[in-house]
Amino acid sequence: ETYYENDQLKSEGNFKDGKRDGLWKVYYENGKLDKERNYKDGKEEGLWKYYWPNGELMRTRTYKNGKIISYFINK
Repeated sequence: ETYYENDQLKSEGNFKDGKRDGLWKVYYENGKLDKERNYKDGKEEGLWKYYWPNGELMRTRTYKNGKIISYFINK
């Protein structure tokens, strides 16, 4: 976990064998979710979500073995 200077949670996630693994979340300083990212053995994997500061979904990306396989922008 990492925190902003105001003690608000900035990010959280796990490591496995020294590499990012599983779900990682990043937050705006206001506490709302900024990004949700998935990793497997340190590589991008699965659905990634990006949010506007108001909490609305901005875009998504889907990864397989570190490569983008689909992309969506919410207009």
